[in-house]
Amino acid sequence: MIDDIKTPGSGEAQRNVWRNLERLKPGHDEVKVVICDDEGYRWDRETLERHPVPPKDAVFDHAP
Repeated sequence: MIDDIKTPGSGEAQRNVWRNLERLKPGHDEVKVVICDDEGYRWDRETLERHPVPPKDAVFDHAP
């Protein structure tokens, strides 16, 4: 499973389903976060502190 966390810059953050993070299996599933700007990066860091996932299961990318 790949869980896509929406940041505020996407305009879709209210659609996140946080309980899906609890279903992730280390080494098998992934988390995708598209960071649109510096604010989104800070929001993401704070969010992952509240909803931790194993670091190797997170894929970080940026919007062009």
